[in-house]
Amino acid sequence: MKKRITTSEEFARARSLRELGLAFDGDEFERMRIESRMGSEPSGLSIVQNCSLPSEALDIPGGAGFAFQACIENISNQVLSPCTVLFDGPEWGCRMNLIPDPRRTEYPDLYFWDPRDYGYHRDTVLNNCIGTRHRLVPGEQLEGVILAVGDGAVPLNYGSYEKFQMGLTLFDQHGRAASCAFRLVIERGTNYKRIVEAAGKPKGRPRIFTPDLIAELEQQDDHADQGELVTARK
Repeated sequence: MKKRITTSEEFARARSLRELGLAFDGDEFERMRIESRMGSEPSGLSIVQNCSLPSEALDIPGGAGFAFQACIENISNQVLSPCTVLFDGPEWGCRMNLIPDPRRTEYPDLYFWDPRDYGYHRDTVLNNCIGTRHRLVPGEQLEGVILAVGDGAVPLNYGSYEKFQMGLTLFDQHGRAASCAFRLVIERGTNYKRIVEAAGKPKGRPRIFTPDLIAELEQQDDHADQGELVTARK
């Protein structure tokens, strides 16, 4: 099911009601604010969250991975290209980039966070549809997942299945913007509990994963596996 975008007029009415004392869910009010602010520019493209599948943020070595379940549609009367994407999220979600098309790699049909992990089949990913070469005729619609990676990692004080907001803005070849506030759920990796125990509970400013810490723990896993193998041989 598609998620409807909040207009600036609707948010203005909601803000007035809130100022009069009507109770609003904090996360929902923030979603409405982001959508109304980012969606003020007219655009021939539309992007909304596909709520039938979860949009996620997850731990990957050296940073964080993001999966946006989206629906892109050309609602104009001209041929348009979804050219570029910008992300608007928390500070730790900065410096984000789309995962490049894997067509020239060893696995041309799969997008990976990590080759040791499961992949997304190319037909289900919208990354390869974002660029000047891809054209959408009027009324054409695309559904799939937009995959991105960020240099910053998910802070340790975020638990599994916690939710947060992140804005995504899509530009066509004319520079017009279409935006949506996505609600993402955090999926913690298998190392999360041990990293929290190793780093201690965060106090004050959130502590985040570091590549060195993750590498150290993975090295400990390798040594433990080798020790178990030696013991088994004895």
